[in-house]
Amino acid sequence: FRSFDSKEHQNRTIFENFQKSSFCDGDELWHLGDVAIEVDNWFIEKMADLRLKYPHSKFHLIIGNYDVEHIDILSTFFDTVQNDVVLNLKGYSVYLNHYPVNCRKQYNNEIDTDKSFSITGHIHGLWKVQPGMINVGVDAWHFNPVSEDEILFCYNAMQNHYDQNVFPWK
Repeated sequence: FRSFDSKEHQNRTIFENFQKSSFCDGDELWHLGDVAIEVDNWFIEKMADLRLKYPHSKFHLIIGNYDVEHIDILSTFFDTVQNDVVLNLKGYSVYLNHYPVNCRKQYNNEIDTDKSFSITGHIHGLWKVQPGMINVGVDAWHFNPVSEDEILFCYNAMQNHYDQNVFPWK
């Protein structure tokens, strides 16, 4: 499902898709990890360009497994760097973590699952939703960023339209 002829082609596409997205200066970006397997000069230049293009935006990194060895460099481009966080997204409690297993544990511990869900990355596959969890990894979204509206659309579908035929184990 990755139809790129090289890692460089893939990275270029991801950066181009981000710049063509609805992201505006002043918005917040939450990156759910695995920013880069390799932090080279091209990557550093592109990240610096993004920060210059969006000077009033906040960039947040939820640490992924590929980020650990580059955390010193990555932290220069992100306003916050953390393992996980709980946010309020238009009245919903949303847990962000790179790893789906941690999101599953959080979902199973939530008291009000009608008002809370998790967002994850890590999965280099095509599934977008599981009960209480949305995967925002680029593989599942055609190498595009995922907006708040798209996240809330998925959550609404999970809560109000998906049944035991979609989630038979639920």
